[in-house]
Amino acid sequence: MRKATLFVAAPYVALIIVFFNSCKKETSQNLSNTEIIVKVNSWLEQQKSEKQPNKAANIDLLKNNLDFSKLEFEKSDNEEQILIIPINESFKTIKKIDKNLNLNLLLIINKSGDIRKGNLVLYSSENGELNKIPRNTFYHIFNTSTPECNGTFKFLSVTGWLQYELTYKNNHLYSAGIVKAKENSPNSGQAARTETECIDWYLVTTYYYSDGTTDQIEEYIGRTCTGCDDPYIQGHCPDDPNVASSGIDYEYAVYFSENETQYADEDIDDAGGYIQTVYTYHATVVKLNNEVTSVVMYPITATPMWATYTDRYGRNVTRTLTLFGQNNYYSSLPAPTVELTWNCLVIGVYTYTDGSPTFTRQWAKHKVETR
Repeated sequence: MRKATLFVAAPYVALIIVFFNSCKKETSQNLSNTEIIVKVNSWLEQQKSEKQPNKAANIDLLKNNLDFSKLEFEKSDNEEQILIIPINESFKTIKKIDKNLNLNLLLIINKSGDIRKGNLVLYSSENGELNKIPRNTFYHIFNTSTPECNGTFKFLSVTGWLQYELTYKNNHLYSAGIVKAKENSPNSGQAARTETECIDWYLVTTYYYSDGTTDQIEEYIGRTCTGCDDPYIQGHCPDDPNVASSGIDYEYAVYFSENETQYADEDIDDAGGYIQTVYTYHATVVKLNNEVTSVVMYPITATPMWATYTDRYGRNVTRTLTLFGQNNYYSSLPAPTVELTWNCLVIGVYTYTDGSPTFTRQWAKHKVETR
């Protein structure tokens, strides 16, 4: 079990590193851009397999349709950068992809300047139209879970293998669907195969609701067998032709935010609750390949911290809050979940305009949530 205590937490702060020690964030047609083209094409070549010529052909088609003149960089955490390269419309036409889908090659560049991973990303906007993806969207997908757009992002390997999909509503993660494999059983209702190993693929989707609860559903999406090599974009044939159940490579952040409403004065003089105080609990959890890779716990906040009202005796009261002793931590649970815990002490000071003695009281706030 991993447990870490954070007394004061702040949003992620990331450094923008220099790619290849020379290319700047928005280079286009210069020597550095040429270096990027060479680096990207070399990495794409390494993703080919001689045993999967259809998938290799998809990579060739991709290389011929990358619009390097419009590439963009976004910062990420761990001193990484995100490189987004638009893909030409001709690729969508040839591969019969909906013209209203936004299609990009997305590459994660580590702090050493090497490509750590890459995906084709299909974006379907909430309104179904071909909308431009706002800047820093992928930074938020991987680090905060709060992009400034709504819709579904489907992440594919560069050969077209569907791996996972993320849907955002109200600029927060609504659902995360991971493609998972199950071995085909002779009792599954279909003839057992002895010469090949076959895999049934399922989309396992977790829904994150605004009240802090979650739900999960499982949907059968297809079957592949050892040695498969299909040319489809959004297909289910894995990139390793000899291992039908090779692992899915997924990465995204889950943001948790829940509000708790309390009438802070109801225990003072049975007045019934003159001030409605909202306590908010925040955390961001980053998940990578069935593991939680980082957790940021944000301090409990209260609104309003300062307020005036008239109590049951007709006195004008000013109430001031202080949140003291923030002690927020997480504990690892069976992957990929964590238990989030928030603790703090609230001190309320009440002053009266009629000269009554200042009154002080304190109470504890405690919250436990699984994500």
